[in-house]
Amino acid sequence: MGCDIHDIVQVRDEQGKWNTVIDNFLDGRHYNLFAVIGDVRNYYDIKPIASYRGIPWDVEWDEDSYQFGDHSQSWVTLEELLNYDWNQTVEVNCVISYSDFLKWDKKSYPEFSASASIAGTEQDGTFRKITTVDMRSMPIEMDPNLSYYVRIYFTRTVRQLAWIPNKMAKLVSLGEPDEVRWVFGFDS
Repeated sequence: MGCDIHDIVQVRDEQGKWNTVIDNFLDGRHYNLFAVIGDVRNYYDIKPIASYRGIPWDVEWDEDSYQFGDHSQSWVTLEELLNYDWNQTVEVNCVISYSDFLKWDKKSYPEFSASASIAGTEQDGTFRKITTVDMRSMPIEMDPNLSYYVRIYFTRTVRQLAWIPNKMAKLVSLGEPDEVRWVFGFDS
């Protein structure tokens, strides 16, 4: 099951009132960005800006509605986003096919199909995971009726994983960093 964001962007006016200027700011499932802004779907232990602050007291919303999803409601300011350490590194891992592993340069992010896991089990007879021990004893005997997969590990910056430049540019265009806030929640 996926996780979606439900969000608004607000700008504070000269009287100090927060006004919604964008509904549904972020589209899509940017899980690494969700980890940064709200500690949601944080698979790589990314240091979040804030965890579960709740909806600000001055946001008008119906708590029985689904406006901000059903969990992990929070908010961040543009100032917090701009001051965040986007260059921190995290260890990333994913599963790729053995044939893609042979093509991978071992440095860049895999440009081919990568997944956090594989559905099914080795016992159901449809695939086999190749371990580092197997890799040292290559070539291994390969059954042509099975698919073979390798879990790979590599380091990335949070910027490489979660930065969305066009969205950040939009936020910057709205006003001063301490006068723009992004309010959000998630569903599962």
